[in-house]
Amino acid sequence: MRIYVLFVLTVCYLNIGKGYVMQKECHQNCKCAIRRSKKRQAVCRGRDLHYIPQFPEMILSVIMSGTNLTNIDKNGFKNLTYIRLKELTLDNNLITFIHEDAFINLKYLDSLSIVQETNLAVNVIKVSVGKMKNKKSPIFIF
Repeated sequence: MRIYVLFVLTVCYLNIGKGYVMQKECHQNCKCAIRRSKKRQAVCRGRDLHYIPQFPEMILSVIMSGTNLTNIDKNGFKNLTYIRLKELTLDNNLITFIHEDAFINLKYLDSLSIVQETNLAVNVIKVSVGKMKNKKSPIFIF
């Protein structure tokens, strides 16, 4: 038992010493990393990904790029409510609709970037973002 604990602690120390630890809990289409000098970030890519998966709790930034997210319903961001998400980027995901209440429970969100979502009407974004319950004024990039 002591040898096993020592081995685990040694491996963790060596990985942290390199400046990052890769998380096993990350979805197969995502890469989750914690870096001392950079953001604690998850990047998800691939057209076979059609929903937003759960992430390890230490992730603060999520980038969904080139996925098959087309319709984000009221609970579409539910898996992001389990983390203290500060930044969300949606880029080239084929999104056509975001429910007006989709962003309501993302209470830590400071930055929202929606880029190259050419099938998504600006009015849909305005309505859903307008209902956010964040105490601070988030930065929006469209």
